[in-house]
Amino acid sequence: MPPLSGYMGEFLFVDLTKGTTKRKPLKWDYARDFIGGAGYAARLLYDRLAVETLDPLHPDNEVAIFTGPLTATGAPCTGRHAICTKSALTGIWGESTGGGYFGAELRHAGLDGILITGSSAKPVYLIISDDEVQIKPADHLWGKDTNETERILKADANEPKLRVLSIGLAGENQVRFAAVMNDLGRASARAGAGAVLGSKQLKAIAVKGTQTPVLADPEAFREQSRTLTEILKAFIPILGDNGTAYSVDLLMNVFNDMPVRYFSKPSMNVEKINAKALAQYRTGQFRCHICPIGCGQIITVETDTLSLKDVAGPEYESIASLGTLCQTDDLAYLCKANHLCDLYGLDTISCGNVIAFSLAAHEKGKIPKDLVESLNLQFGDPHIIIQLIELIAKREGLGAVLAEGVRRAANKFGVPELAVHVKGLEVPMHDPRAFFGLALTYAVSPCGANHMQGEGLSVDMGVVIDEFDIEPLDRHSDEGRGAMMAKLRNWKTVLNSLIVCQLAIVQPSTVLPLYKAVTGRDATIEQLYEIGERIMTLKRAFNIRCGITATDDALPPALLRPHASGPNEGKAPNLEHQLDAFYQFSQWDPTTGKPSAALLGRLGLEDVKQDLWNE
Repeated sequence: MPPLSGYMGEFLFVDLTKGTTKRKPLKWDYARDFIGGAGYAARLLYDRLAVETLDPLHPDNEVAIFTGPLTATGAPCTGRHAICTKSALTGIWGESTGGGYFGAELRHAGLDGILITGSSAKPVYLIISDDEVQIKPADHLWGKDTNETERILKADANEPKLRVLSIGLAGENQVRFAAVMNDLGRASARAGAGAVLGSKQLKAIAVKGTQTPVLADPEAFREQSRTLTEILKAFIPILGDNGTAYSVDLLMNVFNDMPVRYFSKPSMNVEKINAKALAQYRTGQFRCHICPIGCGQIITVETDTLSLKDVAGPEYESIASLGTLCQTDDLAYLCKANHLCDLYGLDTISCGNVIAFSLAAHEKGKIPKDLVESLNLQFGDPHIIIQLIELIAKREGLGAVLAEGVRRAANKFGVPELAVHVKGLEVPMHDPRAFFGLALTYAVSPCGANHMQGEGLSVDMGVVIDEFDIEPLDRHSDEGRGAMMAKLRNWKTVLNSLIVCQLAIVQPSTVLPLYKAVTGRDATIEQLYEIGERIMTLKRAFNIRCGITATDDALPPALLRPHASGPNEGKAPNLEHQLDAFYQFSQWDPTTGKPSAALLGRLGLEDVKQDLWNE
């Protein structure tokens, strides 16, 4: 018997250079100390990668796709998988999670994860059916969009329930913010894992299985799952009916959190792109594996100029990045832009950012004429968004520059101060001038600007986590942010390793009994919290080895420049003050940015202490 129940006990090691696959046993001390998902992946990649000099697009870079012990157990809102690698976009830790059904199906095939190394000489895809694994030619798939790829692989296997993870044209062309797609518009979008898979010429992974995890206490598990499901059903009326688009009116009109005109304006009218407007196109609802909420919106759009039938509708981040950030409110074209990003495999957050950047840079006359002579680079024009998505995915003209991400594009055009990013990752659609805690979240996230690495917005809007003394603060206050955000990111890191969807706001006291019933481990809430602290510390060590220092924990000038009107008039976070408190609470050296030797010792990361401090 394994020391922990609930795990399948193996991951698949794929060497694309050699064209071989091998099942390897989990390391149980890793499962105990890092749980699964991005946590297990962090320990694995830290051990294996010489990240100091590794080019992310070199065959030696590796991609870890891992599930958590709750995945495929029947626990609600746990049907997710994490994809981790050295980021093609930032050159540091890259992490993203995706929903749908792929993660659960991977576990049904008897696997907790997949580790991919090397690079194929020709396009290939991986197909897994329980114990049978094959690497097969993908010449007939290369150049196909993600929907076509999924349809073809299901037809080839004569298996309609085959679950497919794939890259589109953006990944094939190694666009640095290429996403990895599955099911209906589910994206592992941030940090460019799609580009890394494209460099390896791995078009897709298809999986079907018949196995199930063995739980330590099935009866206790069923009881706790029912309790959690009832709690989550409270979200259904608003999230189920509207998706995350429900927050458009709230975040724009009440908090001015939704960025406008490349973070330069405080607000715009969103009546044409809010949840009520999107409802006119709604034809259905998409639910990820064992999800009582079902936030995915299925839409059909028919106009004189475009036709979309039963495709994934845009969620909040896409409405903002492809809409308000580019100062457009043409909902039909916004839906088309979102769908194109899904087909090509593009992160909508980064894509909207680089497009809006190009519009702002053009206004300043900073883009060479030969790149813009056939383009109408104007804020408010929805057609230019469609044109630039096409050019980015194909790496043509101006799109070839924007495909490198906003930091590289801004450096090329000589306007680095104009680029809105943290450590090379484009900023999400939440403004630190509206919620000061976001400043610290972005600055110290291991991925760069990523609000899901300790999102404090929901806390300042009322969420309380009693077990860790996390409670709302004045959204325009810097005081108390260091401890609050450190504790919150450690807890969110636990959820990202179990893996629990972060739209499902669950308390530690609810999650812990589930973890115990699945694994049989008699853990405490404090032990779970320490696991989150250990994982986050290891990711920081990964980045220190990549060259990150405390000076990189910074925000772009645009986010520290107060608006002249609106609810956030004259407001901007004091990041330096927040960072001082955070470093002290987290036991990070304020000069080097390194986790302290004492912290690494307490967390049992002795090898990391040797790497960072030579002791």
